[in-house]
Amino acid sequence: MSTLTIDEIRDRSLAWIQSNPSASNLQVPQDLRELWLSIHSGDPDSPEADLLVVIFTHGLMQQQLLTNKWMRKKKMQISLKEIMHQFDLWILKLSLAEISAKTEQKSNPLPLWRFSKNEKVTFTPTDDPVDTRQL
Repeated sequence: MSTLTIDEIRDRSLAWIQSNPSASNLQVPQDLRELWLSIHSGDPDSPEADLLVVIFTHGLMQQQLLTNKWMRKKKMQISLKEIMHQFDLWILKLSLAEISAKTEQKSNPLPLWRFSKNEKVTFTPTDDPVDTRQL
């Protein structure tokens, strides 16, 4: 998976999130995006899998605080079901960025830490057709 330690993954991820609070899925650096997706596709009982939920939750809470959806002095509440739903959407957004980066099928940028019920994905093929026999 990665030669980075759990502490290095956490520190690098949180530093990027704090420096890019309004990033889109297409702005996540390739190596970080690939790391997060490889952790997600690995052993669900690994310490890295738990760390991925911590990384996601950090970004989500930071976005909520920055947009004042939750006031800093108030108690923050969100259901576990909603957090896990948004986590799944976050993984989907990362996956769409991976598809855009590695294929001719491009998608529109999506906010990495905001989850609108009306959010839509638009795919735009390039002019060059892809030969699927080679995939």
